[in-house]
Amino acid sequence: MYTIITIQIVVIKLRWAIWCPKLLKLLGLNVPGLACEAACGLREAEDLEKRQDEEPGLSDTTRQRILDLVSQKPRTVSALSEALSVTRNAVVVQLRLLIADRLVQHGALQRTGGAGKPGIVYEIVPGTEDAASKAYRPLLEQVISVLSYRMPANALVEILEEAGRRLAQEAGLAGEGDAAKRLIRAVETVNGLGACAEIVDAGDGQFVVENRRCAFASAVRRDACVCHAAAAFFREATGLPFEQHCDREKTLTCRYVALKSAA
Repeated sequence: MYTIITIQIVVIKLRWAIWCPKLLKLLGLNVPGLACEAACGLREAEDLEKRQDEEPGLSDTTRQRILDLVSQKPRTVSALSEALSVTRNAVVVQLRLLIADRLVQHGALQRTGGAGKPGIVYEIVPGTEDAASKAYRPLLEQVISVLSYRMPANALVEILEEAGRRLAQEAGLAGEGDAAKRLIRAVETVNGLGACAEIVDAGDGQFVVENRRCAFASAVRRDACVCHAAAAFFREATGLPFEQHCDREKTLTCRYVALKSAA
């Protein structure tokens, strides 16, 4: 027991010594300059985290600016630090988050022309260029508007239903198997796309899927025909004859219904 307590005290002392270089001198420890620099770096990272808690927008802004810069061209931590006028450690903290989100990755080594090891460059992950895009919603709305103007309603419904079927196929949902289990997978898939859908027990021999956060809400409010795409998605994913019965009044509620007897 005494040994454990002694070890804990030593660990606490060492931890404080690392965090405060002044204590190193008081304790008579000779720590190399690099260790002191690392300790200061850790302290800066903690200060940054504290500031981010106090200013929630700070981390998001820094992260977005880093993402913008590495989208333009690969950059080192030093280059990012200089461009953003923040410490290297502030950059490192945000890079770790971007890497965890699979938006940024390590690139090649880059020599700076000076002494020392070459720096690692960071670059955007190919295929994520539109990860933060907000263009899809207005584009979809305009596409639906133009198609509605240029073609008969039934032709547009056919196009949207084909799109819904293909979406289910590309998600690997089409096929054989228990309809109820396939429906669960289908709901999980649409929720992964931003919906908030659930299977409701209607108690009347029906499969009912309700979604109160429609991923296409703006387009649906403009033209209800978009709901046909979602109904076709569920039909293809489950093999059940789902039809849309959506409520488009004050709060949009998507509702798709199929008879269990058809399973």
